[in-house]
Amino acid sequence: MGVVARDEDDEIMASATWKFNRFEDVPMAKAMALYDTVNLAVECCFWKVGFEGDSETLMKIMRGTLDIPRTYVGNIEFSIKCRLFVFKMATFNHIGRLRNKLTLCDKYVFISHF
Repeated sequence: MGVVARDEDDEIMASATWKFNRFEDVPMAKAMALYDTVNLAVECCFWKVGFEGDSETLMKIMRGTLDIPRTYVGNIEFSIKCRLFVFKMATFNHIGRLRNKLTLCDKYVFISHF
């Protein structure tokens, strides 16, 4: 999994890749990728961020429009939400796999995992 952080001028601010061991399912892998992405944003001291991903369910959970499931994936999602207090602003946007490009918005660092 990888992440690229860009600013409003489309300049790369940070990037990272992670090698994961096997996961039982795709939602677990996507939740772990988002968890690592949030940690990267914290470590880079970004304070206005937008996270983009192709998991519609995960983005809805992060926006608060779906409840956190009572599963092992839910524990990771809860841990992500606990880290969000360090940001002044954080948004979560679903993007389709075919549109997996960074969307830029003024004064935001958008981070997209793929």
